[in-house]
This record gives sequence, C-alpha cells and structure tokens, in this order.
Amino acid sequence: AQHPALRLHLLIDDTPIDLIQARIDLAIRFGPLPDSAWVARRLGALRWWVCAHPDWAAAHGPVNHPDALLGHAWLGFVRERPGLRLDLRAPDGAMRELRIEPRLSSNNQFSIQQMCAAGLGPALLGSIDAHDDVATGRLARLLPDWTLPALDISALTPQRDAQPAKVRLAIEALQA
Repeated sequence: AQHPALRLHLLIDDTPIDLIQARIDLAIRFGPLPDSAWVARRLGALRWWVCAHPDWAAAHGPVNHPDALLGHAWLGFVRERPGLRLDLRAPDGAMRELRIEPRLSSNNQFSIQQMCAAGLGPALLGSIDAHDDVATGRLARLLPDWTLPALDISALTPQRDAQPAKVRLAIEALQA
C-alpha cells in the first residue's frame, strides 16, 4: 500500500527452491540455513504451541503435562519422514521429550491448523499462525507453561551490498 508502483509476485512453497534459478530477490526461510552464497538476515523466531480444538481439550483434559498427550491421534507437519519429536521444557527447567507418530499428516502447516481447528486432534502449530485462533477461542493452547525450541526466521538475499530499493524496503517492513 505504501509503494503502489511495486510489483510483487508471492511464491509460497514448503519445499526448498533454487532461489537463483527461480530468480527470487528475497526469500523468507524458517529454521537452520544451509551454507550458501546468499546473505541471511535474522528477522525473528517462531515459537511453537501445542494446540487443539477447545472441545477436544475439554474431552481429553486436563492436559497439564506432556505425558497426558501420549496415545492420542496427533496431526503433524511431516515433509520427508514420519514422526515428530517434541522437546518440551517445563516451567522449572526440566526437559521432556515426546515422540509422536501423527495419524494425519501434511507437508503444509496451514492444512494442519485447519484439521486441528476442526477437532481432529492436537497439533504443533506456529504461534504466528495460531495466535488469532487461540485469541478467538477457535483453538485452545495446551501446555501453555511449557516451551519448545524456537525456529529462526531469516530473510535471504543474493547480495549484501547494492541491494535494490525494493529489497531493502521489503526487509525493513518484515523486520518491523
């Protein structure tokens, strides 16, 4: 809205893309970055929340310890291999590892969130994505006092110096 002459082509894909071959000026990546000639700028971190539909939480509650979630039909973001490992830290600093084999899985995080909101089971969701659904009561956050390792969010560009104004402005907007 602030730059009406700017043309934007948004490509959303959960699979790694060759950024040079695809002629991408700026990419947003989540998680550890592979070695590359691209320049990375950290934008922030994604916090993970364990969520479920409020009716699911009421029917299976109280969920005040990770062990209460064992044996349930989980939903999971799975790209290459089945299974999820959750490293949860208790309020007192103790660690608890859960290994989950999702009953329903997808390579798309939004579809996992939709299935979770439909009451199909608990899921690990990004706080950025789930925040509004939790705030409106569409989703319930389970184990809110427990934390999971954050996932770094980075902006990748092909060069450090002489970046086009559109790239610099986009990074500034993302950082804001």
